Amino acid sequence: MWLGLVVGSVGCVAWLIRFIFHDAGMAHAAVVGALIAAVAMRVLNLPVVTCLPAAHALLIANQLRRLGYAERPSANGQHFESAAPRWLRWNSNTVLMRRAEAGIQLTCPLFLVSKLRQSA
Repeated sequence: MWLGLVVGSVGCVAWLIRFIFHDAGMAHAAVVGALIAAVAMRVLNLPVVTCLPAAHALLIANQLRRLGYAERPSANGQHFESAAPRWLRWNSNTVLMRRAEAGIQLTCPLFLVSKLRQSA
């Protein structure tokens, strides 16, 4: 579904550019740029698992709140979800913080890993 939405949107934009400006080269460049940006955006939203020391759990939870995440009830640990309206949220943008043997295990989007490691 995601791929269909991206391809359809990019196709419509390319058609509009070609129709308005009568320039096939500009439309081609817009298509290539939009597809590269869409793939990069999706890669940065892929969920990854990382481990951090347990002593940093409170700092990470506070950093998530500052970044606009709200804590939601969960049986698996602390579950954070973007506080944005539902239609603006990706399902992959959730953060799950669980206790592990030597620390905490974070499951979060790739783009958040460096921000959360800096706050820890």
